[in-house]
Amino acid sequence: MALLPPDPVYVLRSLDSGSYSSIVFHSNDRLLGATLKGHVHLFNLQTNRACISFEAGRNSIIAMHHTNDYLCTQEKGGLVKFWSLTNSGYTEDQQILTNHPAFCRSHFCHEKNLIAIPYEGNSIGLLDTNTFELCQKVTQSPEDQLGMISLLKFITINGNDYLLSGYESGELRIHDLNNLSGVVSSVKLEYMATSLDFDQFTNRGICGGIGNKLNTIYVNKRAELQIDKEILVKNDGIEVVKIRGDRKIFVSGGSDARVRIFSWKSLRPLAVLTEHKTGGISDISFSEGKVSLWNAPIMAVSGLDGSISLWDIYN
Repeated sequence: MALLPPDPVYVLRSLDSGSYSSIVFHSNDRLLGATLKGHVHLFNLQTNRACISFEAGRNSIIAMHHTNDYLCTQEKGGLVKFWSLTNSGYTEDQQILTNHPAFCRSHFCHEKNLIAIPYEGNSIGLLDTNTFELCQKVTQSPEDQLGMISLLKFITINGNDYLLSGYESGELRIHDLNNLSGVVSSVKLEYMATSLDFDQFTNRGICGGIGNKLNTIYVNKRAELQIDKEILVKNDGIEVVKIRGDRKIFVSGGSDARVRIFSWKSLRPLAVLTEHKTGGISDISFSEGKVSLWNAPIMAVSGLDGSISLWDIYN
């Protein structure tokens, strides 16, 4: 039985009444929120005020990645931009047009300085962030009938690096980064998965999509995919799933505006957060360390209601 939910420690409101589509932490005390209008707001979490606001694109920003050196934004429609952080704000350095119109979010591999992005012709492009050039490309055969790309995720199994991809047909595939021309293994879900997170220590992952199911997956040492267990939720539409860094819990955000918290070990439901009342949950991000104001790691949740809720759920 789920516990009574905690209250958020703070709720940030949109500067332009726009809905937030993507969020990312930077150095724990900074949180960036991107909107459906293409704007990015940088909040200082020591004061809970926006210190920088700029237009990153003309379309919705569906994904952001932040390193020590730059910010990467991905627009709906396929435009990927890289921004340098200066004393006065963010300055655009590079942009890459992928010509892919869908909603699939890119994924960044910090260790290899690679970004996996949906690319033209419904292929997958690997972008080298040192040179800002496309270094590899994964195409699909017309006979595969996979449909649109729906998710991308870098994973490591037994010391080897792979790329996991999901498709409109419900198929999940694993590609070896050293030989992207082939498919190492694949499985097919009953639904199109749109979000997936992976635990490198147990080789387990959790995914959700357009239905009312969450599925755990398992990848063995030979990188063979297996569908494991199934969790039913009350309403259809799971927009995002995230495993917390300590691997004690995972959370899902739904189109019903609910955030559901589960034990990662037992998959038991722990709580349902109902701060966001309308629209859906668009993104969830965990700070890597403690946020100074609350002296605790924080979970941020963005919603289509134009707010970002902040939670201390470590206790």
